[in-house]
Amino acid sequence: MSLVGSQVILFGMLAVLVKLRAPTSHTFLEIIQARWGRVAHTIFLCFGLATSIIVTSMLQLGGSSVVNALTGVNLDVASALIPIGVILYTLAGGLRATFVASYFNTAVIMLFLVTFSFVVFTQDKDIGSPNKMWELLQRAGRLHPVSNNQEGSYLTFWVRRVWRGEWTGWHGVCFARAAGIVLALLAAWSFWAGLATPDC
Repeated sequence: MSLVGSQVILFGMLAVLVKLRAPTSHTFLEIIQARWGRVAHTIFLCFGLATSIIVTSMLQLGGSSVVNALTGVNLDVASALIPIGVILYTLAGGLRATFVASYFNTAVIMLFLVTFSFVVFTQDKDIGSPNKMWELLQRAGRLHPVSNNQEGSYLTFWVRRVWRGEWTGWHGVCFARAAGIVLALLAAWSFWAGLATPDC
């Protein structure tokens, strides 16, 4: 088992223990305050807030760049519209709305990916088949190699060996059922193992 896989499985085991020992907790900060007191609670609150700001900034910038690339909307306007939408549906529906919106957004993204992949691999005049895509990617790797990828190929990925468990994952743990946590993390690990290079 890879290092990343071990970390995901370990997170799943810890998540189940959290549900067994603190079944009524709503956030990991409640557990920290109950176990280690207000000082530790305040420290982890600051760490969690800093992590949320960094992750939110990265997601907002990435999302607005995608909207800009797809539609041509001004980057500043896209950067402002994304958080406004999130704020509105969170105010209207609370935390449950964020889970529903996340599920819906993921479903829409998967639908687009499947549709675009089907069109590209079956109907596009430049590609038209998986074999042609393979040949084009191999040629692109020789002409414009990618640094840190094996032989500069576009078909291999350089992967960091450390899986960083984002602190918001603990909120999902507090709201989920123990059986659901294990299945979700096993699915995440198997997905990650499919992307990761064999030696990680």
